[in-house]
Amino acid sequence: MFLGAGIIWLLLRFKYEAKRASSDEKLRYLEKELETNRTDIEQKEKQIIDLNRSLSGKEADLKNIRERLLEQKSELEKIQDKFRLEFKNLWPGNNTSVFVSSNFLYF
Repeated sequence: MFLGAGIIWLLLRFKYEAKRASSDEKLRYLEKELETNRTDIEQKEKQIIDLNRSLSGKEADLKNIRERLLEQKSELEKIQDKFRLEFKNLWPGNNTSVFVSSNFLYF
């Protein structure tokens, strides 16, 4: 009887130890996976911060380019108005004898 109880105790002990070893192994695996995931998250957060900085810079560049474009557009309109006025002053019937062909102005 003691022999049977001893055998059962040993079997249960080995089974418990095997289960515990398996649980410890799973725990180590999960801890390693958790650490890997934390590292990945940190890298992604740094990447997001870098991309946000880059985006801010690009938005500022775009704003500056748009402002320059508006300035150039305004300057071009002024130049066009000036040329229109000068051409109007050169047009026949404005006390100046000018003949305009498709390629040349003749005085």
